[in-house]
Amino acid sequence: MSLLRSVSTMCQAGAQMLEEWDFPEEVFIPIGYQYEPRTTGEFKALAGALQVANWAAGMTGCNDGRDTWALDMNNSAFPIDEEALERAIL
Repeated sequence: MSLLRSVSTMCQAGAQMLEEWDFPEEVFIPIGYQYEPRTTGEFKALAGALQVANWAAGMTGCNDGRDTWALDMNNSAFPIDEEALERAIL
């Protein structure tokens, strides 16, 4: 799987740099697709875990990027109970 050369998110830009620096696919693909983990094929769980981490960082005020509340959590990529995560963080 190759990332598009025209990037639209900071995640895709970072992933493209990691790919150019010869990082393995299991590193740069999940990073590039953490906002759309279903599209990563075999790396779906890793991308989903990054999405959950990004969401949790935003819940604690540590996200300086996208609006965390606007992220659609994808339980098919990384199964998690959103309400339980919210209770754990709050």
